[in-house]
Amino acid sequence: MIVRPDALARVGHSPVVRRLYDHPRIAALARTAVNRVVPEHPVQVRVAQGPLRGVHLCLNLRREKAFWLGVYETWVQGLMCEILKDGGRVWDVGANFGYHTLLMCKLCDPRNVLAIEPDPSNQRRLGENLRLNHFEETSIVTSAVGAAPARAFLRRHPSDPGQSVIGALGEIEVEITTLDLLLNMHAPPDLIKVDVEGAENLMMRGAARLLRDVRPAWILEVHGERGEEAVQLLRSHGYDLRGFGKGHEFAAHFPVGGPKHVFAEPCR
Repeated sequence: MIVRPDALARVGHSPVVRRLYDHPRIAALARTAVNRVVPEHPVQVRVAQGPLRGVHLCLNLRREKAFWLGVYETWVQGLMCEILKDGGRVWDVGANFGYHTLLMCKLCDPRNVLAIEPDPSNQRRLGENLRLNHFEETSIVTSAVGAAPARAFLRRHPSDPGQSVIGALGEIEVEITTLDLLLNMHAPPDLIKVDVEGAENLMMRGAARLLRDVRPAWILEVHGERGEEAVQLLRSHGYDLRGFGKGHEFAAHFPVGGPKHVFAEPCR
């Protein structure tokens, strides 16, 4: 039996079902049960709740339920809604298939949103999701970002093909640009959201002019020592930083292996 996605979504975002996520074992059993009744192939759905409620997405519901239910990185969604309540210009670095990009387009003029995604498969999904929601005016950059212009390879994560890392070896050769070079072609951003799977330090090394002259706010997903280097670069350029997400409190000094997300804004 296959259950219609819209019908299952109404159940999935009910308060009772959401509380299942407080109990990992029960949640795992629930996910297994849901996987038996949702389609195996990608389908077009509407996000069930949250700031993206009603937005169209093409998803594989067996492994992308959080996007469908609107509960993916709710702390990032909430902070973007706060920062961009009056609009603005924003760059999505590591846009993947465009979940956060679409929220940016809802909060800002889509022409003021720049999505940066090097993986060709993700680019196709990103373009499709923008078209489904009539945000075609959003620009897409198909390069990775790093410390200097170059070429490198993407290696996809074995359990999640939507995630990839940059290295000397991999499946797909891509061009690397820098955030500073993108300033030559695109208007300066007020906010930059970053999810580059461990390449945060390299990206920051190629953003000296952004850090010195433009001074946007940053929402940064961090990974270990490379993330710590990026955090220290922000701090050395006069940024205030705080960790956030998942309801945790964090110390003022950001530790290696610490919070997954950091919000940075220029010191007043």
